[in-house]
Amino acid sequence: MSYINRFFQISIFFIFVVFSVSSAFAQVVTEYQIAEILSEPDNNLIHTLKLGLNAEGDIETIIRTSSESEDIFDIQDLKDGKQLVLAESSGKDAVILYCTNICDEFNGGDMTVKYLYNGITDTYRYKFFYLIRTSNDDWELYTDSDELVVNLTLKPNMFWGILIGILRIDVNAY
Repeated sequence: MSYINRFFQISIFFIFVVFSVSSAFAQVVTEYQIAEILSEPDNNLIHTLKLGLNAEGDIETIIRTSSESEDIFDIQDLKDGKQLVLAESSGKDAVILYCTNICDEFNGGDMTVKYLYNGITDTYRYKFFYLIRTSNDDWELYTDSDELVVNLTLKPNMFWGILIGILRIDVNAY
């Protein structure tokens, strides 16, 4: 009987340890959509830009999804000054997101979208945004002219009927 009791005690102990360790590493992450992006140069493919939030509502990841692919970036990469490539075309970085000044997981920050205007000359243009955490713990994206962003439209830059880049990014156009 003592072997059975001892076995039971050891089993309970291991179950407790495994549960404790797994729950310590398991972060509750919810996805919060901040914008929908219509890419006219990419056959009107719809992309969704989301934040991966932990249990406290702080940003852990930035997520770009479409019906064709998904990219997940760690917020630490933005904080470290890295540029996140959201889209590529013909081997070139077409849409890039990075922090302009200070970005963090608690308050958001100033962000820049750098987009390929002309792939022939490798010319890029820029659109500036502010990601803000509201008083009720929601997240909102604003343009540099304080317009709340719901959706973005990437407009094609054509040269003699051939796509060479992104002409502009329209805000709330659809």
